[in-house]
Amino acid sequence: MVALAMTVRVDSKGIIERLERERRGAPSAMAFDADGTLWSGDVGEDVFEFACENGLLREPARAELARIAQGHGLEPRGTPSDLARALYAAYRRGLVDERLTCEIMTWSYAGSSIAELRAMARNAFEKRGLRARVRDELGPVRQWAEREGVRVAVVSASPEAIVIEALDFVGISVFAVAGAVPVVMDGTIAPRMAAPVPYGSDKCTAGLRVLSGHDWLASFGDNSFDVDLLRAARVRVAVHPKPALVARLGEIEDVLVVS
Repeated sequence: MVALAMTVRVDSKGIIERLERERRGAPSAMAFDADGTLWSGDVGEDVFEFACENGLLREPARAELARIAQGHGLEPRGTPSDLARALYAAYRRGLVDERLTCEIMTWSYAGSSIAELRAMARNAFEKRGLRARVRDELGPVRQWAEREGVRVAVVSASPEAIVIEALDFVGISVFAVAGAVPVVMDGTIAPRMAAPVPYGSDKCTAGLRVLSGHDWLASFGDNSFDVDLLRAARVRVAVHPKPALVARLGEIEDVLVVS
């Protein structure tokens, strides 16, 4: 009951009214989570599932996938796509940590270039109907930000290249994207991370990097690991919040809810 008492349900007009009241004189910025916030579903999962189903993961990912599988009591056998599928199923059963799963879903494309990954992502988005999943109710908010010169960034635990491709695919323009990034060597993805996944408190670190020099006006998120991102802003918007975020809304002061 505490969480409900501290939230206000709004539409895009209500969000814009709050943004206009809270905006300061300094250059302003807003941070959006991607999956579940800008669109329903998860684009990182869309592409990962597509790659596994079609056997598209390559040999350079095999050794690291096998090592992690063995460490979680799974048979370290099969193709890279088989191993990735087994780890993903284990994650769904609660046997593999979510942050680690985000890492796997970033570097498991080892052996591919970023351009090849983006082409694969576009095929996956066509199959999964991403355009129909865009949260249209946030369109007026993004348009307001563009008119007012408010910097918009996307901060996501999904692979950065996949989020960039998704934004291009659905026609959403932003200033910057901070997502999960693998090491890239000689133009090819390597099976390890270049930096921590923007997850939990690391979302704030990533957000501060891309919003540098701007007043952090608003944040938008849908899940419990967006709590720190929401707290970082003066206007906090929970977008179709998942049960895990609903359970934590009482921890965040003055939350607007779009549902």
